[in-house]
Amino acid sequence: MPPIEGEFSLVNEDYGSVPDERFPVARLGLKYEQRFWQDKLTLFHSSDLLLSLVSIEDYLYQSRTGVRLPMGNGLSLGTQVNIDYDAVPAAARKVPTRH
Repeated sequence: MPPIEGEFSLVNEDYGSVPDERFPVARLGLKYEQRFWQDKLTLFHSSDLLLSLVSIEDYLYQSRTGVRLPMGNGLSLGTQVNIDYDAVPAAARKVPTRH
């Protein structure tokens, strides 16, 4: 799998109590993994940016960055940081601005 990907797709945001939104997007993806100390430690990062083809202000971003350490018998110890950002969330989910 190449570390950088691109494609066109369709996003369906299902908000539950407010109307859903569907729009075409251009997707840019990045995947990276680096192993150290004879494969005993793995650093990884993956991210996806979905850019709306309808409104330049509407985009979604997801990122996963972390570290894994194999413990044996198919088990590993790991930690990661997840970032999920929606530039235009559902109207009911907007955070009020501070004055």
